[in-house]
Amino acid sequence: MFQKLGVVGCGDCVKNRWWPAINNASIDVKDVLICSLEPSCTLKGRPYTYKGNTFSHWDIPSDYLNNTLWIVATPPRYHLHYVKGLRNCKVMVEKPLDLSLDEIDVIKGDKNVIPVDHKLMNDSIQCLFQKVDLLSNVNKVNITFYDQAGIINGRWQVDSLFDIQWHCLSLILALFKKVSQNAIIDINKCVVSYYTGVTPPKYQSVDVGTASLLKGRISDGALREWEFTFRQCIGASYTDKTVILYGPGFGEYVRWDETGYKSHEKYLIEMFKPEPQLPQSLGDAVEVLTVLVSAKGEMERELPYHFGTLPKFLLDK
Repeated sequence: MFQKLGVVGCGDCVKNRWWPAINNASIDVKDVLICSLEPSCTLKGRPYTYKGNTFSHWDIPSDYLNNTLWIVATPPRYHLHYVKGLRNCKVMVEKPLDLSLDEIDVIKGDKNVIPVDHKLMNDSIQCLFQKVDLLSNVNKVNITFYDQAGIINGRWQVDSLFDIQWHCLSLILALFKKVSQNAIIDINKCVVSYYTGVTPPKYQSVDVGTASLLKGRISDGALREWEFTFRQCIGASYTDKTVILYGPGFGEYVRWDETGYKSHEKYLIEMFKPEPQLPQSLGDAVEVLTVLVSAKGEMERELPYHFGTLPKFLLDK
Protein backbone atom coordinates (compact mmCIF):
# COMPACT_ATOMS: atom_id res chain seq x y z
CA MET A 1 0.00 0.00 0.00
CA PHE A 2 1.11 3.58 -0.61
CA GLN A 3 2.90 5.36 2.22
CA LYS A 4 3.29 8.71 0.48
CA LEU A 5 1.43 10.94 -1.94
CA GLY A 6 3.04 13.10 -4.62
CA VAL A 7 1.35 15.83 -6.64
CA VAL A 8 2.74 17.49 -9.76
CA GLY A 9 1.12 20.88 -10.29
CA CYS A 10 -0.43 23.47 -7.98
CA GLY A 11 -2.90 25.28 -10.19
CA ASP A 12 -6.69 25.52 -10.16
CA CYS A 13 -7.27 21.77 -10.41
CA VAL A 14 -5.03 20.98 -7.44
CA LYS A 15 -6.17 23.87 -5.24
CA ASN A 16 -9.90 23.40 -5.82
CA ARG A 17 -10.20 19.66 -6.47
CA TRP A 18 -7.26 17.49 -5.46
CA TRP A 19 -6.17 19.28 -2.31
CA PRO A 20 -9.67 19.30 -0.73
CA ALA A 21 -9.95 15.64 -1.76
CA ILE A 22 -6.61 14.82 -0.11
CA ASN A 23 -7.70 16.60 3.07
CA ASN A 24 -11.06 14.84 3.26
CA ALA A 25 -10.34 11.34 1.96
CA SER A 26 -9.97 8.54 4.50
CA ILE A 27 -6.48 7.52 3.39
CA ASP A 28 -3.43 6.80 5.50
CA VAL A 29 -0.34 8.48 4.08
CA LYS A 30 2.68 9.66 6.03
CA ASP A 31 3.88 12.45 3.74
CA VAL A 32 2.60 14.60 0.89
CA LEU A 33 4.97 16.20 -1.62
CA ILE A 34 3.79 18.92 -4.05
CA CYS A 35 5.95 19.91 -7.02
CA SER A 36 5.19 22.90 -9.21
CA LEU A 37 6.60 25.63 -11.41
CA GLU A 38 5.44 28.23 -8.88
CA PRO A 39 8.17 29.19 -6.38
CA SER A 40 5.66 28.95 -3.52
CA CYS A 41 2.12 27.81 -2.84
CA THR A 42 -0.05 28.14 0.27
CA LEU A 43 -2.54 25.35 0.96
CA LYS A 44 -4.58 24.91 4.12
CA GLY A 45 -5.12 21.63 5.88
CA ARG A 46 -2.73 18.75 6.35
CA PRO A 47 1.06 19.26 6.37
CA TYR A 48 2.96 18.93 3.10
CA THR A 49 6.38 19.47 1.58
CA TYR A 50 6.59 21.89 -1.32
CA LYS A 51 9.18 21.94 -4.09
CA GLY A 52 8.95 24.95 -6.39
CA ASN A 53 10.57 25.46 -9.79
CA THR A 54 10.29 21.76 -10.68
CA PHE A 55 8.33 22.31 -13.88
CA SER A 56 11.19 21.94 -16.33
CA HIS A 57 13.89 20.25 -14.28
CA TRP A 58 13.06 16.87 -12.81
CA ASP A 59 14.17 17.04 -9.21
CA ILE A 60 12.13 14.60 -7.12
CA PRO A 61 13.63 13.16 -3.90
CA SER A 62 14.49 9.50 -4.43
CA ASP A 63 12.45 8.40 -1.42
CA TYR A 64 9.31 9.55 -3.26
CA LEU A 65 9.93 7.14 -6.11
CA ASN A 66 8.90 4.12 -4.02
CA ASN A 67 5.62 3.36 -2.23
CA THR A 68 4.21 6.65 -3.52
CA LEU A 69 0.99 7.37 -5.38
CA TRP A 70 1.48 10.28 -7.76
CA ILE A 71 -1.09 12.70 -9.21
CA VAL A 72 -0.20 14.64 -12.37
CA ALA A 73 -2.43 17.70 -12.69
CA THR A 74 -0.45 20.15 -14.81
CA PRO A 75 -1.61 21.73 -18.08
CA PRO A 76 -2.28 18.78 -20.44
CA ARG A 77 0.62 19.45 -22.79
CA TYR A 78 3.01 18.53 -19.94
CA HIS A 79 1.20 15.43 -18.64
CA LEU A 80 3.30 12.83 -20.42
CA HIS A 81 6.55 14.65 -19.65
CA TYR A 82 5.97 13.98 -15.97
CA VAL A 83 4.50 10.53 -16.44
CA LYS A 84 7.72 9.53 -18.20
CA GLY A 85 9.73 10.97 -15.31
CA LEU A 86 7.73 8.80 -12.90
CA ARG A 87 8.16 5.48 -14.66
CA ASN A 88 7.65 2.51 -12.35
CA CYS A 89 5.51 4.67 -10.03
CA LYS A 90 1.71 4.50 -9.82
CA VAL A 91 0.58 7.72 -11.51
CA MET A 92 -2.93 9.17 -11.75
CA VAL A 93 -3.17 11.51 -14.75
CA GLU A 94 -5.83 14.18 -15.13
CA LYS A 95 -7.82 14.29 -18.34
CA PRO A 96 -7.06 14.80 -21.13
CA LEU A 97 -4.05 12.50 -21.26
CA ASP A 98 -2.48 14.76 -23.87
CA LEU A 99 -3.46 17.04 -26.74
CA SER A 100 -1.80 14.94 -29.45
CA LEU A 101 -0.70 11.37 -30.16
CA ASP A 102 2.98 12.26 -30.60
CA GLU A 103 4.16 10.58 -27.40
CA ILE A 104 1.25 8.31 -26.54
CA ASP A 105 3.14 5.13 -27.44
CA VAL A 106 5.38 5.78 -24.41
CA ILE A 107 2.56 4.92 -21.99
CA LYS A 108 0.44 2.45 -23.97
CA GLY A 109 -0.06 -0.70 -21.93
CA ASP A 110 1.60 0.77 -18.83
CA LYS A 111 -0.40 -0.64 -15.90
CA ASN A 112 1.02 2.04 -13.61
CA VAL A 113 -0.74 4.87 -15.47
CA ILE A 114 -4.26 5.59 -14.20
CA PRO A 115 -6.38 8.03 -16.27
CA VAL A 116 -8.66 10.29 -14.23
CA ASP A 117 -12.00 11.60 -15.47
CA HIS A 118 -13.83 12.88 -12.40
CA LYS A 119 -17.19 13.10 -14.20
CA LEU A 120 -17.24 9.31 -14.44
CA MET A 121 -17.25 9.18 -10.63
CA ASN A 122 -20.42 11.30 -10.27
CA ASP A 123 -23.04 9.50 -8.21
CA SER A 124 -25.60 9.75 -11.03
CA ILE A 125 -23.20 8.13 -13.50
CA GLN A 126 -22.14 5.43 -11.06
CA CYS A 127 -25.83 4.53 -10.68
CA LEU A 128 -26.24 4.48 -14.47
CA PHE A 129 -23.37 1.99 -14.80
CA GLN A 130 -25.45 -0.46 -12.75
CA LYS A 131 -28.45 -0.36 -15.11
CA VAL A 132 -27.22 -3.03 -17.50
CA ASP A 133 -30.74 -4.08 -18.56
CA LEU A 134 -31.57 -0.53 -19.57
CA LEU A 135 -28.23 -0.07 -21.37
CA SER A 136 -28.88 -3.25 -23.35
CA ASN A 137 -31.83 -1.53 -25.04
CA VAL A 138 -30.27 1.88 -25.73
CA ASN A 139 -29.90 2.99 -29.36
CA LYS A 140 -29.28 6.73 -29.02
CA VAL A 141 -27.51 9.03 -26.55
CA ASN A 142 -27.71 12.83 -26.34
CA ILE A 143 -25.50 14.83 -23.99
CA THR A 144 -25.83 18.54 -23.27
CA PHE A 145 -22.99 20.23 -21.40
CA TYR A 146 -23.71 23.97 -21.22
CA ASP A 147 -22.04 26.19 -18.62
CA GLN A 148 -22.67 29.92 -18.10
CA ALA A 149 -19.17 30.33 -16.70
CA GLY A 150 -16.28 31.24 -18.95
CA ILE A 151 -12.59 30.47 -18.60
CA ILE A 152 -11.41 32.16 -15.41
CA ASN A 153 -8.63 34.73 -15.61
CA GLY A 154 -5.23 33.14 -15.12
CA ARG A 155 -6.42 29.61 -15.83
CA TRP A 156 -4.66 27.63 -18.54
CA GLN A 157 -6.80 27.58 -21.68
CA VAL A 158 -7.59 24.12 -23.06
CA ASP A 159 -9.66 23.58 -26.20
CA SER A 160 -13.07 22.41 -24.97
CA LEU A 161 -13.03 19.70 -27.62
CA PHE A 162 -10.38 17.99 -25.46
CA ASP A 163 -11.52 19.37 -22.11
CA ILE A 164 -15.31 18.83 -22.15
CA GLN A 165 -15.98 16.47 -25.04
CA TRP A 166 -13.44 14.19 -23.37
CA HIS A 167 -16.05 13.65 -20.64
CA CYS A 168 -18.77 12.85 -23.18
CA LEU A 169 -16.73 10.34 -25.19
CA SER A 170 -15.35 8.73 -22.04
CA LEU A 171 -18.88 8.30 -20.72
CA ILE A 172 -20.41 6.76 -23.82
CA LEU A 173 -17.45 4.39 -24.20
CA ALA A 174 -17.73 3.31 -20.55
CA LEU A 175 -21.51 2.82 -20.85
CA PHE A 176 -21.25 0.88 -24.10
CA LYS A 177 -18.66 -1.45 -22.62
CA LYS A 178 -21.13 -2.45 -19.93
CA VAL A 179 -23.04 -4.33 -22.63
CA SER A 180 -20.40 -5.10 -25.26
CA GLN A 181 -16.75 -6.13 -25.14
CA ASN A 182 -15.95 -4.36 -28.42
CA ALA A 183 -16.50 -0.69 -29.14
CA ILE A 184 -15.77 1.30 -32.31
CA ILE A 185 -16.34 5.07 -32.28
CA ASP A 186 -17.00 6.91 -35.54
CA ILE A 187 -17.36 10.70 -35.69
CA ASN A 188 -19.27 12.03 -38.70
CA LYS A 189 -19.60 15.68 -37.64
CA CYS A 190 -17.37 17.95 -35.56
CA VAL A 191 -18.04 21.69 -35.27
CA VAL A 192 -16.10 24.11 -33.05
CA SER A 193 -16.37 27.81 -32.17
CA TYR A 194 -15.26 30.18 -29.41
CA TYR A 195 -16.83 32.98 -27.40
CA THR A 196 -16.07 36.66 -27.77
CA GLY A 197 -17.21 39.93 -26.18
CA VAL A 198 -16.42 38.98 -22.57
CA THR A 199 -17.84 41.40 -19.98
CA PRO A 200 -17.70 39.66 -16.54
CA PRO A 201 -14.29 40.74 -15.15
CA LYS A 202 -13.35 37.32 -13.73
CA TYR A 203 -13.38 35.68 -17.19
CA GLN A 204 -10.74 36.04 -19.87
CA SER A 205 -10.82 36.35 -23.63
CA VAL A 206 -9.95 33.09 -25.33
CA ASP A 207 -7.99 31.76 -28.28
CA VAL A 208 -9.21 28.17 -28.00
CA GLY A 209 -12.48 26.47 -28.85
CA THR A 210 -15.14 26.91 -26.16
CA ALA A 211 -18.18 25.39 -27.90
CA SER A 212 -18.41 22.19 -29.92
CA LEU A 213 -20.75 19.68 -31.48
CA LEU A 214 -19.91 16.01 -31.97
CA LYS A 215 -22.15 13.60 -33.85
CA GLY A 216 -21.41 9.97 -34.57
CA ARG A 217 -22.00 6.42 -33.51
CA ILE A 218 -20.49 3.73 -31.33
CA SER A 219 -20.89 0.10 -32.30
CA ASP A 220 -19.53 -3.37 -31.71
CA GLY A 221 -19.14 -3.88 -35.46
CA ALA A 222 -21.94 -6.44 -35.49
CA LEU A 223 -25.30 -6.23 -33.72
CA ARG A 224 -25.22 -3.25 -31.37
CA GLU A 225 -25.03 0.40 -32.38
CA TRP A 226 -25.77 3.69 -30.62
CA GLU A 227 -26.06 7.07 -32.31
CA PHE A 228 -24.87 10.03 -30.28
CA THR A 229 -24.99 13.82 -30.29
CA PHE A 230 -22.89 15.81 -27.82
CA ARG A 231 -23.50 19.56 -27.49
CA GLN A 232 -21.10 21.59 -25.36
CA CYS A 233 -20.72 25.31 -24.64
CA ILE A 234 -18.71 27.44 -22.21
CA GLY A 235 -19.98 31.00 -21.65
CA ALA A 236 -23.48 29.81 -22.55
CA SER A 237 -26.79 31.58 -21.88
CA TYR A 238 -27.69 29.00 -19.22
CA THR A 239 -26.24 25.96 -17.45
CA ASP A 240 -27.52 22.51 -18.36
CA LYS A 241 -25.57 19.28 -17.93
CA THR A 242 -27.69 16.28 -18.83
CA VAL A 243 -27.45 12.83 -20.37
CA ILE A 244 -30.46 11.31 -22.15
CA LEU A 245 -30.46 7.68 -23.26
CA TYR A 246 -33.12 6.59 -25.73
CA GLY A 247 -34.42 3.16 -26.62
CA PRO A 248 -37.66 1.55 -27.83
CA GLY A 249 -40.42 3.27 -25.86
CA PHE A 250 -38.22 5.01 -23.28
CA GLY A 251 -35.95 7.93 -22.54
CA GLU A 252 -33.71 7.88 -19.47
CA TYR A 253 -32.82 11.38 -18.23
CA VAL A 254 -29.73 11.78 -16.01
CA ARG A 255 -28.37 14.98 -14.49
CA TRP A 256 -24.60 15.34 -14.80
CA ASP A 257 -23.97 18.51 -12.83
CA GLU A 258 -22.32 17.15 -9.68
CA THR A 259 -19.10 19.06 -9.21
CA GLY A 260 -16.52 19.96 -6.56
CA TYR A 261 -13.87 17.69 -5.09
CA LYS A 262 -16.01 14.69 -4.12
CA SER A 263 -15.31 12.74 -7.31
CA HIS A 264 -11.57 13.22 -6.85
CA GLU A 265 -11.93 12.03 -3.28
CA LYS A 266 -13.62 8.86 -4.59
CA TYR A 267 -10.66 8.23 -6.90
CA LEU A 268 -8.22 8.53 -4.01
CA ILE A 269 -10.21 6.23 -1.76
CA GLU A 270 -10.50 3.67 -4.56
CA MET A 271 -6.76 3.76 -5.25
CA PHE A 272 -6.02 2.83 -1.63
CA LYS A 273 -8.12 -0.32 -1.85
CA PRO A 274 -6.43 -3.70 -2.52
CA GLU A 275 -8.28 -4.04 -5.86
CA PRO A 276 -9.38 -0.61 -7.13
CA GLN A 277 -12.50 -0.53 -9.30
CA LEU A 278 -11.93 2.38 -11.68
CA PRO A 279 -14.34 3.67 -14.35
CA GLN A 280 -11.83 4.02 -17.20
CA SER A 281 -8.87 1.96 -18.39
CA LEU A 282 -5.76 3.46 -19.93
CA GLY A 283 -6.65 1.76 -23.21
CA ASP A 284 -10.06 3.47 -23.25
CA ALA A 285 -8.50 6.85 -22.44
CA VAL A 286 -6.05 6.41 -25.33
CA GLU A 287 -9.01 5.55 -27.58
CA VAL A 288 -10.81 8.74 -26.54
CA LEU A 289 -7.68 10.80 -27.29
CA THR A 290 -7.27 9.09 -30.68
CA VAL A 291 -10.89 9.88 -31.61
CA LEU A 292 -10.57 13.53 -30.56
CA VAL A 293 -7.31 14.07 -32.45
CA SER A 294 -8.92 12.62 -35.57
CA ALA A 295 -12.08 14.71 -35.10
CA LYS A 296 -10.06 17.90 -34.69
CA GLY A 297 -8.33 17.19 -37.99
CA GLU A 298 -11.70 17.11 -39.75
CA MET A 299 -13.55 19.77 -37.74
CA GLU A 300 -15.60 22.64 -39.14
CA ARG A 301 -14.93 26.09 -37.73
CA GLU A 302 -17.92 28.34 -37.08
CA LEU A 303 -17.97 32.09 -36.52
CA PRO A 304 -17.48 33.20 -32.89
CA TYR A 305 -20.53 33.53 -30.65
CA HIS A 306 -21.07 36.24 -28.05
CA PHE A 307 -20.39 35.35 -24.42
CA GLY A 308 -23.72 34.61 -22.73
CA THR A 309 -25.36 33.09 -25.82
CA LEU A 310 -25.45 29.76 -27.61
CA PRO A 311 -23.89 29.43 -31.07
CA LYS A 312 -26.42 28.70 -33.81
CA PHE A 313 -24.92 25.32 -34.74
CA LEU A 314 -25.89 24.00 -31.29
CA LEU A 315 -29.51 25.04 -31.81
CA ASP A 316 -29.92 23.25 -35.13
CA LYS A 317 -31.59 19.84 -34.97
